[in-house]
Amino acid sequence: MTGSSDAAPAVIVEGLELITYVKLRITTPRWWTDAAMVRTVVDALAATAQWRDLDVLGVAYKPGAPLGSLDEVAAKLSTGGGLYNFARGGPRHAIFANETDAWLQVGIAETSLKLISQLCGEVLPRLGPAALDDLVAAVSQIRSALDGRIHLLEMHARPTAKGALSYPRPTPRRRAAVPVSAVLDVVDLEPASDPGDEAVARAERALAHATVPSGVSRQVMGKLVVLRWVDDPSSPVDVCAAAARHEAWVTEFVETTVEDSTATGS
Repeated sequence: MTGSSDAAPAVIVEGLELITYVKLRITTPRWWTDAAMVRTVVDALAATAQWRDLDVLGVAYKPGAPLGSLDEVAAKLSTGGGLYNFARGGPRHAIFANETDAWLQVGIAETSLKLISQLCGEVLPRLGPAALDDLVAAVSQIRSALDGRIHLLEMHARPTAKGALSYPRPTPRRRAAVPVSAVLDVVDLEPASDPGDEAVARAERALAHATVPSGVSRQVMGKLVVLRWVDDPSSPVDVCAAAARHEAWVTEFVETTVEDSTATGS
């Protein structure tokens, strides 16, 4: 696999960040009251290298408290639906994701589980490939362990930056229901019967069966298809080259709309 295209794009990056978004559909009503289901999620996340960088847990954008044991974390998540913010640092970092190098939000709702991971600073280069590998493994573990009660609706990782991030983009610039700048796509082989956002569902179905370019990894992990466009997501040049290559590829077969001419190119 390679992170570069035939003509490597020019790159402007100030403060590279990697954001991974995951949404799963859960059919068990009030699933957070099932201690075994919650513990499955917590154990999978705790097996990631990222978890070892998390110090505090805050609820609903309130100051965080020390993370505690896995039993304590599971007990907290079992109290009900809401947003649970895990962060590296002190209490305020559970509120302000832009002030920490490692942040993970767990969103619990009646029919869904959302995960948003944000890595940057010294954590991202230290984790390197594990910044992608570990969360994919965690989601695959959750999907397999709760098969029949859970489906992956979407999972993508994309680069952004605290300062500026740009690379040459195909014109006209386009948007889609899924990130055009993704460097990782993960798709469920058995889509949920109630997919939620139909535009996203159509894009995910297209991704599941698309032929990827030479040098891009396509791997089946249980019920999931993993498309990986870059080896090391901490390399600004490789990540931007991968994002440019992904955009040129994905906009050929998913539904898109032309961006407003005033939109930025990151």
